Amino acid sequence: MERYIDRPRGVDIADRAKFLKAIAASIGRLYGERTVPMQLESTMGDLWSVHAPARSTPVAAIEGDDFLDQLPAVPLIAGSRQFWLANTLRFNSLGRGVRAVFLEHMSFRVYRGEELTAISKELLVRGEWDLRLTKESRQKGHPQPHWHVHGATTHEAHAFVSLHYAMASTWHTREPTVVVEDINSERIVGWASEIVKHLMEQLRYACNEPDFQRGGL
Repeated sequence: MERYIDRPRGVDIADRAKFLKAIAASIGRLYGERTVPMQLESTMGDLWSVHAPARSTPVAAIEGDDFLDQLPAVPLIAGSRQFWLANTLRFNSLGRGVRAVFLEHMSFRVYRGEELTAISKELLVRGEWDLRLTKESRQKGHPQPHWHVHGATTHEAHAFVSLHYAMASTWHTREPTVVVEDINSERIVGWASEIVKHLMEQLRYACNEPDFQRGGL
């Protein structure tokens, strides 16, 4: 008989403020400076972002989507204003109060663009994790966490944006899956730090590739 870990509301966070500070600290260490949580104005409920204060690192206003007008982003690589990192964390208290909440969703986005204007930024890739987990959500077959690849220029290529590319899997075992089930607030903090570190490393590598320097990706 199959056994499932159901999280229909997301991951239980006992203290949202403490959790956000831990996320900010883990990402801030990668930049060698302080990062801070900031609540965003959104129609999708309790949405937050973690980034460096504007006085120490340039902050660009990225155009949002249907539930967010603008999204703060900071340079992903120190000393460069070509690539920008934005992130969102969506919570739901569901009557639990201010401190104790559920974390529903996390997203890290990489944009490309030289100028500090929203319309000049091109979304390249998203790393996301929908932490609400049920038997029904598994039947959709979407890996959690996962990547979305953007930057498409043709109609056919745009269709691939909706694909969910697995970020983690157990394909090498006898029980293959692309859904990470055993997760808690402490492990999420580690995941957030590692995904940003991974993006930094990959872009530093790519920036040294001749094809990438000529505009390829």
